[in-house]
Amino acid sequence: MADAPDRRLQALREDGTAVESERTAEIVTGHTPLRRSPGIDAPLDSELLYGERVDVYEEENGWAWVQNQTDGYVGYVEAGALGDVGTDPTHRISALRTFVYPEPDLKTPPADLLSLTSEISVSEQENGFGETPHGWVWGGHVSPVDQFETNITAVACAFLGTPYLWGGRTSIGLDCSAFVQLTLASCGLAVPRDTDLQETALPELAEWSGSDEDLLPGDLIFWPGHVAIWLGQGRLIHANATHMAVTPGGLQDTVDHIEQSTGDTVSSIRRPDYLVSA
Repeated sequence: MADAPDRRLQALREDGTAVESERTAEIVTGHTPLRRSPGIDAPLDSELLYGERVDVYEEENGWAWVQNQTDGYVGYVEAGALGDVGTDPTHRISALRTFVYPEPDLKTPPADLLSLTSEISVSEQENGFGETPHGWVWGGHVSPVDQFETNITAVACAFLGTPYLWGGRTSIGLDCSAFVQLTLASCGLAVPRDTDLQETALPELAEWSGSDEDLLPGDLIFWPGHVAIWLGQGRLIHANATHMAVTPGGLQDTVDHIEQSTGDTVSSIRRPDYLVSA
């Protein structure tokens, strides 16, 4: 029997027929909810970031049915968050978050907030700010679009204390898989949105003994529906609902807590490509 279609990643009508994209658009707000159905009370499945491009399937009553080209996720966004596709990005946000100003002046009231990994096109610079179609962004918070971080654990630790938010995908609030997705994206590695998709997409560390001596900083520890990043020296870091935040923890303490809470055990250890080749 064929596997059921994954509606997270496929734009399908109720009868299972595929829908063709009408156009490509770009997210023109700092971030916007991606909902399971067209309504502000619908479940939050993910969020889309400024500059991300989407395939638009339908638009009706102020809502657009879209698919994120970054990770393939399908859902509904408010149509006002979409704009025409602009010029190719030149930079990406390398700080957890940064304000967008209407002028290259820190005393002007900010107009929006951009999050880590958002891609922007900088046309000119003034007073330390870079001008984008959305406004002015502080130059110290951006990096060239093809320049990435090299220390995955440092990026991960920058999120410490970030609130846990189911479906969230910014440093204002995020879930465990978005925490991993954004951390790895900052280091130049694109991975899917959800834990089950991430787990199958990344190389497995075969024959893990269960000891932290087998792990390298940056390894990903998976449970059914959950993921953490190994920091080394007996510690991991994860976005978790226990503390409703990104927090560190000991490996065995976390393993024991999850098993006691849900009955789940570690399903696999995955090692990102840049660790495999290191």
